[in-house]
Amino acid sequence: MIEGKTKLQRWKNLIKNPKLAKDIMLNITPLQQLHARLIGTIGTIAGLIFAWVFMIVIGKMWYFSIVMFFGLFLSVISYIGIRQQYIQTKKMIDEINNINNLQALEEVKNGENKV
Repeated sequence: MIEGKTKLQRWKNLIKNPKLAKDIMLNITPLQQLHARLIGTIGTIAGLIFAWVFMIVIGKMWYFSIVMFFGLFLSVISYIGIRQQYIQTKKMIDEINNINNLQALEEVKNGENKV
C-alpha cells in the first residue's frame, strides 16, 4: 500500500507515484464516496454560514445575504439527501453481507451433513 510513517510522507509518495494514486482512487467503495460527499457538503455549509454572518455583521450587505441564504438552504437540502443515500447504502451492504454469511453457514451445514 502506501509507505511512510507520517501523513506528509505518504502524500509525497502518492505524488511521486501517480499510478499508485490512481489505483487507490479506483478502489474507493461507494460508502467512502458518499462519506466524502457528506464531509464536503458539511464544509460548504460551514463556509456559507461564515460568509453569511460576515456579510450581515461586518459587511452590512444584507441584500446579498438573501442569495447566500438561498445557497445555504440548497446545501442543507443536499446534505439531507446525501445522508439518506448513505444510510440506505449502508443498510443494503449490511443486508448483502448478512445474506452472504447465511449462505456460507448453510454451505457449511450441508457439507457436514454429507460427510
